[in-house]
Amino acid sequence: TPASFTMSVQCAVVTLLVATAAAKKPRGELQLKILDVPDDCSDVAERGDIVYIIHEGYHKGTKIDENPDLPDGSGPEPLKIRLGKGRVLAGMEQAIDGMCVGAQVEAKIPPHLAFDDPTKNFQNKPVPPKSWVTYKIRVVRIDHPGTLAFFFKDLITSMTNLWPLWLIFVGFLYLRHSGHLSGLIGKLPGLSGGGDDKKKAKKRKASKRD
Repeated sequence: TPASFTMSVQCAVVTLLVATAAAKKPRGELQLKILDVPDDCSDVAERGDIVYIIHEGYHKGTKIDENPDLPDGSGPEPLKIRLGKGRVLAGMEQAIDGMCVGAQVEAKIPPHLAFDDPTKNFQNKPVPPKSWVTYKIRVVRIDHPGTLAFFFKDLITSMTNLWPLWLIFVGFLYLRHSGHLSGLIGKLPGLSGGGDDKKKAKKRKASKRD
């Protein structure tokens, strides 16, 4: 009947409106609490920067994530990330963006920015689906690629890591300048030319006999 048809249409419209409202309902957002800010907060992390962090992750009071210890046991080893590349949780990246060296925050991260993030493929999730997680994050160092300071810092680090080769090169130059290099080469078998001298001596003896 027309009345029942009209009622069915009204029910369908109401269902559609409810579904649309549910879809538009905002999901939980990242919640940040500042725990520590240094007096000098001028060195700030931005997307593309290399950031070193100390962090601890919790779910309902249970620790689920933390930095590994340094080999000498002196403390946690800072985690190195390229901000914006997605190595850590999206909520962590949002929290780190804008932090300065020495600052610490507590980030309450909603599921869609944590382990329910559809853009990431987690092999083993440490929490159940639809779980909020809490991370305490401290920034301990920031490198800014593309700047002159970063270039020289990277150059010095590379030279420091290659110090054994530099030591060998300096030693070679010293021996060559002092004249000791030729003496050392003369003592090395096969490099002194002693074998050729012996062959020449044998040829001279053979020619004299003839």
